[in-house]
Amino acid sequence: MKYSLPVLFILLPLSVMSQKLKKVSSDNPRSTIKEIYEVLKSDTAIKQGSYKKHQWGRLITEGYYKNNKKDSIWQEYGYAGKLSSKRYYKDGVAVGVWEFYEWNDNIDKYNMPGNTWIDHKPAVADTLKSAIINGSDTLYAVLDHPAVYVPGDRRQQLLLVRAIRYPAKAKENNTMGKVLIAVTVAEHGHATNYRIKKNVKNGLGEEALRVALMMDDDWLPGMLNGKPVRSEYVFPISFALAE
Repeated sequence: MKYSLPVLFILLPLSVMSQKLKKVSSDNPRSTIKEIYEVLKSDTAIKQGSYKKHQWGRLITEGYYKNNKKDSIWQEYGYAGKLSSKRYYKDGVAVGVWEFYEWNDNIDKYNMPGNTWIDHKPAVADTLKSAIINGSDTLYAVLDHPAVYVPGDRRQQLLLVRAIRYPAKAKENNTMGKVLIAVTVAEHGHATNYRIKKNVKNGLGEEALRVALMMDDDWLPGMLNGKPVRSEYVFPISFALAE
């Protein structure tokens, strides 16, 4: 089934206008996150209308809700406010072609109905065997495609730039290097078991893990033979000191 997305975007505001809405702001002084969204006045538990999320005073997510479900276009923003990903929903279901904007300005396109890349610059990781976790068993195979972090590379870049705190001991000892963080991404897209895959001493591994745990729990699962699988996703966090 094909969806007429431009028409959807026009109709959504009209349907929202026909109902009385109330704007809600979730602002915790102890958190870096602030959410501003609309709910039904008749039932404030139901999100309806626009949604925005800010972190460190920057807009990082914007989209729409319809009857408490994601609808229409959702966009993520990363470092310097650059677009990081663009995706579409219909009544809470992912539809259409999603776009991911990488830190090097490449744009990858992912076809949600088919769960396949339609425009993708292959990376080395795409050709390597991944750990596939099935209960207590682990097997290794090259996936159709590895798990995908939905907020995108630029959002991850923003997190690293803003949240990383170089450990004092590592500074004193001029310690640098690349930490590998592993995470298990389940078939339904939720991430668990963040862990240090490759450590660097003097607290770099622990700092990388602390920041990785701040990532949004929003993933597309790895696919094998056209089906989602529980798999391990590994990504680097590099530490370097200016000369």
